[in-house]
Amino acid sequence: MYKTQKAGGCADLYCILCGGPTYSREIISNTILLKKYLKKDSNIYYNVKPSGLWEDADAILNYIKENNKQMDSNDYKILKKSIIRPKNHKWQNKLIMITEEKIIKDVESSCGEQFTEIDGEKYHFIGQDKMGHLAHRDCYKLLSTKYGKFKFNDINMSIYHTNYGLISKYQGQYFYSSLAFFENQYLLESPLENDINKTRILKLNLPINKNSEKKSTKIRPSPSESATLFKVGTKKTFLV
Repeated sequence: MYKTQKAGGCADLYCILCGGPTYSREIISNTILLKKYLKKDSNIYYNVKPSGLWEDADAILNYIKENNKQMDSNDYKILKKSIIRPKNHKWQNKLIMITEEKIIKDVESSCGEQFTEIDGEKYHFIGQDKMGHLAHRDCYKLLSTKYGKFKFNDINMSIYHTNYGLISKYQGQYFYSSLAFFENQYLLESPLENDINKTRILKLNLPINKNSEKKSTKIRPSPSESATLFKVGTKKTFLV
């Protein structure tokens, strides 16, 4: 098992293949009732920009309650109970580490940059010692259909400057899962289950080389004339 570590604070790490969160967070699932108390003005919701408080479902709900004197107490209780970690978000926790040596399964992400293996081997996102790229298992499986079974050396380091499009709006110190769920739920679902997210990821301009390790297919020489034109036992010589 690998765990992330970072001194001096925490921050979410994002999948290098989709730009999404590498562990599932709690979300306010009752978006219908939530819309009753959220009025959109550009990118501001009740004077809350899509950052900071949106990183935590409880925090954003309490902020809205404090700044909206008309919020019904029963509605607040319903919204509070609707805070969950959806089952179809569990795929976000299933991670791999693409290293220079191998692809490691069962990686655990918490916060930071350094990954440490039980036997003492250390991997870093960028920079020092042994290096590794963190990704969702499902994203790797999906993109393997596009690039083949790509490895560490097939990935250019410029991938850390990739424009992931819409999902980047929800990236902060922590991922704004409740806001993403409120606006674009498909971004939080596996690309192997959600076709919209699948299409989005396949269209990303990722600096990955197609893996050239493919089985070679030898072509057996065949006669230029039909065998039915010759007697049984006739052999034809091929000039090399």
